[in-house]
Amino acid sequence: MSQIIIGSGAISVTSASDTFASYTEAQKYAVGYILGTYGVEVVPKNKQLLKFGRRLLNTADVKTIIGTLGSGINLETLIDTNGILSISHTSASDNGKVISVEGHTINVSTGDLTFVVQSVTLITPASPVTLTTPLSRCTRMRISNGTWGARAVALVGAVYAYTSATLSGGVPQTADAIKAVILAGQQTTEKCATSISSVDYWVITDYVAAMPRAQGTSSGADIDIEVRELAGVFRPVGLEIALERSNHPVEIGQFATPLIIPSNADVRMVMTATASNTAVQAHINGFLMTQVV
Repeated sequence: MSQIIIGSGAISVTSASDTFASYTEAQKYAVGYILGTYGVEVVPKNKQLLKFGRRLLNTADVKTIIGTLGSGINLETLIDTNGILSISHTSASDNGKVISVEGHTINVSTGDLTFVVQSVTLITPASPVTLTTPLSRCTRMRISNGTWGARAVALVGAVYAYTSATLSGGVPQTADAIKAVILAGQQTTEKCATSISSVDYWVITDYVAAMPRAQGTSSGADIDIEVRELAGVFRPVGLEIALERSNHPVEIGQFATPLIIPSNADVRMVMTATASNTAVQAHINGFLMTQVV
């Protein structure tokens, strides 16, 4: 167990394996910031968190998440219950394949989020799989690895995580019920958004936003990161990237001081484009710190 000792304005960590002196500058900053801002002692979780997404379809001048959701849905409607219940798929070629599902359950009394990873085996497009642990957030899905003797086979069709909806060919017919999608021909979700559990803090160090394809050379998009803390609303953090296909199609940056996302927060990267169907891809990268227990 690690113990953070505060004295004479200095912060140090003592344990058999953790010493504050061995931390990176970003980790040291996070320890002090989180203690000073939230009154919580943390240590490195030694886990990177990279969230990436791509948006291919959008409406001009409408704020849209950089990620894939249900048809016509610009921003995900987050739920305060464990209502994400099922996984469906569209191709019989994917029957029997195993999907890793990452997300969070919610304590409906406190709003506390708990990170969960579970596996589901796809049955048929007409037979959705019920999650063993219903979720409040679905932050990532991907094809699971196989074994050396029985390697995984790439997905052919699409895979959906959703709340409650009728299916047609494996596709949920209520667009807002869809909370995560693996597009046909892809092997993972592309959703530049996530949530942080009740015991973790996300230290964001760098980001990328790009317009690889667009309608005409004059297309542009404004990009920002938005955060919603517990019981709050989404607010921009002030990243304010302005992309222009002809002059500035890519922005690669690092935060001078890391951006700290608190526990029980939701995070998303959003775009507002000047033209409909402007393609934008992006990622947010950092690492996790976790509470001392």
